[in-house]
Amino acid sequence: DYRDNDGSFFKRLMFWEYAGFFHAGMVTRNERNAIIQHGTMTLVRKAALVNENGWAEWCITEDSQLGLRLFRAGYEAVYSKKSFGKGVMPDDFNAFRKQRYRWAYGAMRITRANANALFNPFNHELTLGQKWHFITGWLPWMGDALGLMFLGMGLAWSLGLIMDPVRFEFPIALFMLPSIGLFFFKIVQILALYANRVPCGLADRLGAAVAGLALSHSIGKAVWKGLFTNSLPFLRTPKMKNAPALVQGLVMAREELLLLGLTWAALLGVGFTHHWATLETRLWCAVLFTQSLPYLASVSVSILAAMPAPVTKQVAAPAKEPVRMGVFHPAAGD
Repeated sequence: DYRDNDGSFFKRLMFWEYAGFFHAGMVTRNERNAIIQHGTMTLVRKAALVNENGWAEWCITEDSQLGLRLFRAGYEAVYSKKSFGKGVMPDDFNAFRKQRYRWAYGAMRITRANANALFNPFNHELTLGQKWHFITGWLPWMGDALGLMFLGMGLAWSLGLIMDPVRFEFPIALFMLPSIGLFFFKIVQILALYANRVPCGLADRLGAAVAGLALSHSIGKAVWKGLFTNSLPFLRTPKMKNAPALVQGLVMAREELLLLGLTWAALLGVGFTHHWATLETRLWCAVLFTQSLPYLASVSVSILAAMPAPVTKQVAAPAKEPVRMGVFHPAAGD
């Protein structure tokens, strides 16, 4: 739970995006003793912490790494979705994105460090249920990494379709349809899960889906770097804090804005080069449009985050008649 809701639409999006994990994911994981440990919300027995040699200082998500090590050692965890306190949320889209980048990067480091326990069928430190939740729980993030790779391939292929339309042919529809279908399946799945588990209305469900979608690019980059590097790179904080809100939002999401522009340019270039004439042309343009949606979400959420929160009107207290006091006389001896 969070205490810094300033009434902004951005923080409302974040609040419900977080809620899906705590009201659905963690509840299901708890049934198989496979929760993700979060340091600021965890009580750990001192003996267990000492026995496992404390926190893993090499891991940027040392709390989750400790939780998995405790499961491997045979300990059990208990999760309650009741809120026992209130924390704070990121103040802008850049902080929101960096937070998720760190989580995804750390998850890949944890996966590599515990690969034998997670993937070896002859290793029984973890139960099948625990292995299932830790592997499948991070699969959507790996899907974002694949989406980033497919976007690069799609842009390169689109360039060929524009520059040399005679030699380059469209991929067969069998490869184009699944990418569109999987994207919309993901959105429908999120909305259905929220409708069943998270106490919010349709507008907040859609907002949570958009907020999650806005992080796809950052998560994809973090997964690739987490799989092949051992230290988190320096993350630059965007400047121009005093610029207008629109400019701030565009600057914070400048990388996503660039890819959004390239994807839409490729879509229009392919469409007009091939005159929108064939089913393959229209399908390929639909694929490019689908691939652009996470970037559109990133730019939109970044601009929303830069907008000032609505000012709450202060209601003036009713005027009160001053209390008339009697004349005070000094006591004898004063």
